[in-house]
Amino acid sequence: MSGGVSAIDVTGGKSHRLVWTVQAGSGSYGSVVATGTGRLYTTADSGLVAVDDHGSTGKVAWRANPSDGITEVSAGLAADGTAILGTNGKREWAYHPDGTRAWDSPRTITYSSPSVHRERPGLCR
Repeated sequence: MSGGVSAIDVTGGKSHRLVWTVQAGSGSYGSVVATGTGRLYTTADSGLVAVDDHGSTGKVAWRANPSDGITEVSAGLAADGTAILGTNGKREWAYHPDGTRAWDSPRTITYSSPSVHRERPGLCR
């Protein structure tokens, strides 16, 4: 809830070591989602924050704040790297990996992390 994102090394067996901490905002209620390529996303305050894990250091890559109310849930992550932000406001927001806005849509539910559906040929039309 402090707004920080931390990397912890758990490969050392019994002992765990704090590797780095990055301040994403003043408060965060969501969990971190990861792409598997070193890019992490978290929600903080009323926006979405992309953090790059460089091993021994972490760095905020970009912040997106649509000014649509506080964010109290985790981000969603699509297979193409698009990150989805749900707020307590009126819309859901999606951002490309470079931080540019992909789309926005009216919000229909609250207090739930956004879901991501991956369409498979022949199943969804």
